Amino acid sequence: VELDARPSDSVALAIRSKCPIYMNEKVYKEAAVTIGDEGKAEAAEESLVEEEESVAEPVSELDRLKALLQRAVEAENFEEAARLRDQIRNLSSEN
Repeated sequence: VELDARPSDSVALAIRSKCPIYMNEKVYKEAAVTIGDEGKAEAAEESLVEEEESVAEPVSELDRLKALLQRAVEAENFEEAARLRDQIRNLSSEN
C-alpha cells in the first residue's frame, strides 16, 4: 500500500500499524533538523511564551484552553488538540 499524506499523519499511521517509514533522500536532507538546534528553538519559544504570559492580562481558563487548542492544531499536534478539546467541552458543560 502506498499513501500520499502529510508527514504528521504518515508518522502517526506508521507508528500505529508498526510499519516502516520510507522517505525520499532529497527531502530528508533538505528538511533534516539537528536535535541540538531544535532544543534551542524550543527553549527560545518557551521563553517567549513565558514573557507573553507575564505581560498579558489575565484571561479565563476557557480562553487559555482555546488558545492552546489553536496552537496545537497549527502545530498539527492532534492528540494534544483532542485532549484540549475535551477539556474545553467539560469546562463549557460545567457553566
